[in-house]
Amino acid sequence: MDKLQRATETARGVVGQIATGFAQMASIAPVRPPSVFPARTDADALRGDWVKVGADLSRGIEKVREVGKTR
Repeated sequence: MDKLQRATETARGVVGQIATGFAQMASIAPVRPPSVFPARTDADALRGDWVKVGADLSRGIEKVREVGKTR
């Protein structure tokens, strides 16, 4: 083996070790963020859902009114 071949093999080994290190770090990190704590009761959850629905409806009504003004 000449010096170039040895240097190439050494570089491949180092790059492989670095890639292995990154893979191990990725496996330690959580895949997804922890879930949000659920509502205290079902009633709280439903109330929150209906608040979101109401906000969506309000935005939709405002958009329709804006479109009506431009015509």
